[in-house]
Amino acid sequence: TIAPSQQVVAKPQTPAAPPINYQRVYQEDNLGKIRGLLSKNLVYPKNARRLNQQGTVTVRFTLTVEGEVKNIEILESSEFELLDSAARKLIDSTANEFPKPQRNVTITIPIGYYLS
Repeated sequence: TIAPSQQVVAKPQTPAAPPINYQRVYQEDNLGKIRGLLSKNLVYPKNARRLNQQGTVTVRFTLTVEGEVKNIEILESSEFELLDSAARKLIDSTANEFPKPQRNVTITIPIGYYLS
């Protein structure tokens, strides 16, 4: 038998905190702000308006810790080059107003161009 002073007692281990998903946290905190900024700065291309072109452009881009936008890509086209191009320009021209992330994040966002 083992003397009480020699017994090994297993200490319960504290579970490690789950890793922080900065991508998700940034989007939860800031996606609404980014949508608002894009909506406020959206310019409908005159030629697209004249041609009655409408649609949604789904754009993905990387926002760096410096607040720069990189790798703007169209994931889903509106079917109209004028609107797709306007969406790219909108992201690029509005990026300096986006909240800066602590780490680079990738954002996917739909941008709608609809005539009322």
